[in-house]
This record gives sequence, C-alpha cells and structure tokens, in this order.
Amino acid sequence: MSGLRVTAFCGSPRKGGNTETLLRKMLQGAESTGAEVVFRDLNSMSIRGCQGCDWCKENESDFCVNKDDMQTIYKDLVNSDSVIIGSPVYMFQMSAQTKAMIDRFFGLLLPGFKSKIEEKKLALVFSQGAPEDSFKDYIAATEKMLSFLKFNVTDVLVAPDCGDYGSAEGKTDLMAKAFRIGASLLD
Repeated sequence: MSGLRVTAFCGSPRKGGNTETLLRKMLQGAESTGAEVVFRDLNSMSIRGCQGCDWCKENESDFCVNKDDMQTIYKDLVNSDSVIIGSPVYMFQMSAQTKAMIDRFFGLLLPGFKSKIEEKKLALVFSQGAPEDSFKDYIAATEKMLSFLKFNVTDVLVAPDCGDYGSAEGKTDLMAKAFRIGASLLD
C-alpha cells in the first residue's frame, strides 16, 4: 500500500503523554501496512482562532486568510488518505489546542456546506482520567460534527482511567487496539 499517507494530529500539551503515545502506536499500525505517516504536535503550532470573516467562502481555491500553521494542516488534510485526531479530555471536552484546529476546519467548507476536500477516513483518540463512558455524549457529538465536515469516522478509541502520565503505555489491550486501528485506516 505504498504511496498512501496517514496524518495524526496530537492536541495534548503533554509531550510523550497518553494521547501522543496512543497516536504514535496507531501510526506504527499504519506504517506496518506500508503507509507514509506524519505526526503533528498542535501544541507547538501557532493556530489563530477563526475570525468568522467568511473569506474562505469567497475563495474556493484557498482555505483561510490567516497564514499561520493551519496552512500546513490544510495541506496535510488534502494530501492524506486518512487522518487521526487525538486529544485528552479536559473539562468535559477536547483540549484547546484541538478545538482551535477544529474551529478552523470551517475553511474546508464552501457555501452550501460542500467540502473543498475529498472525504477522508478518520479515527479519533480521547485519553481521559475518567471511566470509559463518562464523556460518551460529547464524543458522539464530536463524531457527528466531523462527519458533517465530510470525515468518515471509522473508529473512536477512548482511553479511560489514563489520568496519570504514561498510564496508557501499560495497558496492553489498549495499545494493541490502537495498533489495529492504525493498521485498518487504509483498508
């Protein structure tokens, strides 16, 4: 399957934390199928908030008037066959780093809510210190929103009881599932 690309976006501010660990395991799975893999650390990127100016709706061949690191993300989205978005759950929702990127996905839409990019397979990763079903309604709403944006959400990996730094790595079933999901992203 060479020539196919999977890009992971990590919304955790913790370098080497549970979210990053799970994303890297998913990328290992994708790489095992021959995919080219890319890892983006959203916390180290400069992403301005959406300005609500609608420039993106008036300029069908571009995504956003803000020329920040989101331009790299737009290119990644265009050039990837599958995408993974990972975030810790903070205050019952995705991290601020992840939310800033997602808000700027508005630039992917044309008037009439048509997408500027082809549909992409998407896997989501949520690491959390709480039990598994604690944020299921929020996660379901996130899936629905991303589906609206023309992402085909194929898998959601919830990493429960992972509030301690490095705790995901010790959960062999969770790590194996992350690898399997990554390997299946190009099926």
